[in-house]
Amino acid sequence: MGTDGVSQSGLYEYKLFGGLADCTPKLCVDVYMDLNFRKQWDQYVEELHEKTYDGEKVIYWEVKYPFPLSNRDYVYIRECREMDVDGRKIWVVLAQSVSVPQCPEKPGIIRVKSYKQSLAIESDGKTGSKGKWSRRYDHESYRQRMYVLARCTKRKTGNFTKNSYYKVNVLSSRNT
Repeated sequence: MGTDGVSQSGLYEYKLFGGLADCTPKLCVDVYMDLNFRKQWDQYVEELHEKTYDGEKVIYWEVKYPFPLSNRDYVYIRECREMDVDGRKIWVVLAQSVSVPQCPEKPGIIRVKSYKQSLAIESDGKTGSKGKWSRRYDHESYRQRMYVLARCTKRKTGNFTKNSYYKVNVLSSRNT
């Protein structure tokens, strides 16, 4: 597994790439898209739900951050598509922030207004999967020191990776 850090644009951008030897791409995507299951395994979820506004499914997600940092929240839309590319089945998930009046900013929580996420996953040719996950966002009102953010983000990214592997294994054992 590999990672990248901050992009030259000044936006925070994280990329993970690698694979899970014992998990099919379909199972990975199912787990990734399951918000209710995420609430069970992700200790950083403060609030997470999907509602339909003006015919569009919108996700609200508040993420717990450790003291002295403020919690962040995201309002975004996402879509998952299964594609056939030169005989290879690839699942692609795209998400981006939106602004909807039904999800106003909350006092004391930093709204991440510029947010994009992508996931591309396919079979590793055996029994597992390989893919690339990327998240890009800008903490527009965040003015704390960079080393605090870098330290917390590194820990959260590492925990996300460990928890992702755990959640896939838990769901896999439920489906057998």
